[in-house]
Amino acid sequence: MTSQEGGSSSASMNPEQKYCMCGKRARMNTSWTYNNPGRRFFTCARPKEATGCHFFEWVDDDFSGRAMAVITHLNHRRLYLEEKLKLVEENLSENDEKRKILQCQVEELTEGRIVMQAENQMLKKQMYFCVCVVVAMVALVLMLK
Repeated sequence: MTSQEGGSSSASMNPEQKYCMCGKRARMNTSWTYNNPGRRFFTCARPKEATGCHFFEWVDDDFSGRAMAVITHLNHRRLYLEEKLKLVEENLSENDEKRKILQCQVEELTEGRIVMQAENQMLKKQMYFCVCVVVAMVALVLMLK
């Protein structure tokens, strides 16, 4: 990989002193391209700036074919698991929203049940009163005969 090639990398400062042609301390990055997965390299401290010197130097030797295959496989597995985690988190978020909606419905139904129980109690009292009135009227009619 040259300094002109694209690809993903992660950057960190190297404990050993390596300087680019600008005189600045070079940054150590890790390539995550298909051809150089996990391979470290030095680059200019200001590679994205127009004033950068485009310094580039590999830290690591080429990996063996087997090592590259393993690293590539693990990187694909990591990407797959990250995507799966994203889907699980989205599903969790959707389920949390559904749970909140259901919780509101439970609260509304509970309030409705309490109101209906109170109405039922009042209807029982009214029915008891009506039965008492009917019994009293029947008794009164029988007494007047």
